[in-house]
Amino acid sequence: MKQHSPPYRKNFQWISKMNRKFEILLKNAGEGNYAIPSFNIYNLEGATAVIKAAEELKSPVILQILPTALETGGAPLVQMCLEIVKRSKVPATVHLDHCSDPDIIFTAMAWGINSIMVDGSGMSCEENLQFTREMTLKIKAAGGSVEAELGKMTGEEDGQTLSSQEELMTDPDKAADFVDQTGISALAVCIGNIHGKYKNPPVLDFKRLKEIRKRVSVPLVLHGTSGLPEEMIQMAMDAGISKFNVNTELRSIYLKTMASCFSSDPGVELVTIMKKSITAMKEAAKDKIRLFRSIDKA
Repeated sequence: MKQHSPPYRKNFQWISKMNRKFEILLKNAGEGNYAIPSFNIYNLEGATAVIKAAEELKSPVILQILPTALETGGAPLVQMCLEIVKRSKVPATVHLDHCSDPDIIFTAMAWGINSIMVDGSGMSCEENLQFTREMTLKIKAAGGSVEAELGKMTGEEDGQTLSSQEELMTDPDKAADFVDQTGISALAVCIGNIHGKYKNPPVLDFKRLKEIRKRVSVPLVLHGTSGLPEEMIQMAMDAGISKFNVNTELRSIYLKTMASCFSSDPGVELVTIMKKSITAMKEAAKDKIRLFRSIDKA
């Protein structure tokens, strides 16, 4: 994927107006003591469900695309998300999630995505810092925003599995230095959260989170919220989290809805599956919006 030239030039005047919306959404959330719900999107049904949920509850929202989904859906997937965001009645934007490939980053930007999660968490601390700083300079020079991660999460994301031995929580002192040296717009923290489903009851280090919040000036992000109890979500927001990522739950609901449709009627129409999937995912997204206290924050 090395198509760095913009394939949709006619839309770039509007796209340029989206610059920094990611930062504005997170800043407002931090000041208002709520969090921006950020949902991973794979298709039309998911994007439609999330925006409908956000509009019904008057919540700001972020549509996120993982690199694997981007490589599969290409520019049409991005343009679909951008068009839905453009037509949305609530503040919304499109974000590239968990990317460590510069080619994919630059291609996503050429296609109109203006905020990127530059993911160097699989590298050494020094390599992560250098990679993130280099990418941030280029992305910000083009008018974009950057989320990055310090530490390493366990679990499954984007087809990758990490063992518990590899886990490295975010160091509060290193976090401050990392933010200062890279110039990122938001920091994803590792405090015991994992990608995917929690096999054991989750244990989050809130003391660590509060220390990071004291030392870091940019908004904080928590990945791996699927399966976290409501109490922990509320504590995380009170301790300074301004954005929550949601992937596993909506994806699972979509697949379960499809399976249910086929099992009850093998000849079911595809449009029927689409409609039922949108309805099911919309209700799940609304539950998350309520949980993240972003109702009426549009």
